[in-house]
Amino acid sequence: TGEGAPKSETEAVRWYRLAADQGNPVAQTFLGTCYENGQGVAKSETEAVRFYRLAADQGYANGQTCLGVCFASGTGVARSDAEAIRLFHLAEAQGNSRAQYLLGRTYELGRGVPKSLEEAARWYRLAADQGNGDARDALAALTSGAAYAVADSIMEECVRLGVAHVFRYSGTVLEEKLSSTRCTQP
Repeated sequence: TGEGAPKSETEAVRWYRLAADQGNPVAQTFLGTCYENGQGVAKSETEAVRFYRLAADQGYANGQTCLGVCFASGTGVARSDAEAIRLFHLAEAQGNSRAQYLLGRTYELGRGVPKSLEEAARWYRLAADQGNGDARDALAALTSGAAYAVADSIMEECVRLGVAHVFRYSGTVLEEKLSSTRCTQP
C-alpha cells in the first residue's frame, strides 16, 4: 500500500521476488500478476506463467486459478480448455470463488465442456454465495435470460394459437418479437 513509504511498483516487485524465491506461493502469484500486467517489471507472459505455475504446483488456489486463466486464454501458453478446467477444479475444491465463477463461464459458453446453463448456474451460485460479485451478476443475467426464454416460448405459442392478444408484456425484447409477428394488441 505504500503506507509509511513512497509507493513504488518496482520496490513491491523486489519484495515479492524475495518472498517468491523462498517459495512463498502468495508472492509467486503476485509476481506472476506483475509480469502479466507489466507492473514494476517489463511485461512477460512467459514469466507470469512461470510464477503462476510455481504457486499452482504448491497447491495454492489463487495460483491455480491464474494459471487456469492463462490456459483458457492462451496467455503465455498454448490454449487448452482441458487444462484450464483441471486447474479451476483444483482451486474450486479449496473453495476459491473465482475458480467457481470461471467454471460457471465454461459451462455457460460450452468451452471444453458440454454447454449447460443449469451447471453454469450451479457454479455461479456457489461463487455468489461467497460474495463473488461477477458470479452474482452472471447468475442474475442467466436467470433473467432464462425468464425471457420461457416468456418468449409462451408468446410464440400464443401467436401459433392465434391468441397473441392475450399476451401482454412490457419488456422491449418481447414487444419487438410480438410486433414482428404483426399481431395487434388490444
